[in-house]
Amino acid sequence: MDSLETKDATAQFSELLIQEKKRETDLANHKSPQVKTNTIGLLPGDGIGPRLMTQAKRVLNQLLQSEITAGNFKMEEISGCTLNDRLKAGQAVPKDVLEKIKTYPVLLKGPMATPKAGETSKNLESANAKLRRSLDLYAAMRPMQLDNGREWTFFQRKHRRSILVRE
Repeated sequence: MDSLETKDATAQFSELLIQEKKRETDLANHKSPQVKTNTIGLLPGDGIGPRLMTQAKRVLNQLLQSEITAGNFKMEEISGCTLNDRLKAGQAVPKDVLEKIKTYPVLLKGPMATPKAGETSKNLESANAKLRRSLDLYAAMRPMQLDNGREWTFFQRKHRRSILVRE
């Protein structure tokens, strides 16, 4: 690597550190919007995402039937974050949609495509990465209990997967 490439890489890394520090400051100083209690925000995503979300809603409606019927629980679909919406806005997650997402205590999200730069679109950051940073999320946890009483928790931190088993 020559000195020009080193200077360019150093400048890019420096800019990345500045942006990350600003993000941390913004998160620390951010006033959370009024959170909707007992509501799941549904973000269908792209490709197979809407079909998966239809089935996920079907399962949730079945599991939460009594709570939904009693008016104690609801689900709301969040619009404006399809691939076309994101390309049109030129943002990984449009700002207005991100603010709406922050009002839900739980978000159920379908797969979201990350466009590659080409003739018909510009290169956008991954919506998943944007949501993780904006919501300060760094672990995906999936607890489950088997019929034999054994509890499993699958969790993923960035790019590492772990399994915790309790008996």
